[in-house]
Amino acid sequence: MHQWIMATFGLDADSAWNAMVFLRKGMHFFGYGLLAQSARTLASRLALPWPVVLGLLWCFAHASLDEARQAGTLGRTGTAWDVLLNLSGAAFVMAVAELASMGRRLGQRS
Repeated sequence: MHQWIMATFGLDADSAWNAMVFLRKGMHFFGYGLLAQSARTLASRLALPWPVVLGLLWCFAHASLDEARQAGTLGRTGTAWDVLLNLSGAAFVMAVAELASMGRRLGQRS
């Protein structure tokens, strides 16, 4: 991917590396957000208590296990910062979904 970014966008090695890291972290941010929102929706449909908390806990468990797996893989690192990034994506996407839902509910009342 690094070489492709360099060739496609005409970037030097450092800039291509930074772009690749930004893309990967962004995909994790929004991917974990979708995971949390999916868990929240499922919990709501199953009438489980605290669907937002369950969505965040599901993401926390998944991110923690993934980072632990990475820490045990040669050439990879697992960090708490990545878990926090994933949880921030989860919180962000769920907050946006909740705001959108509130807007729809307010629009239906009018």
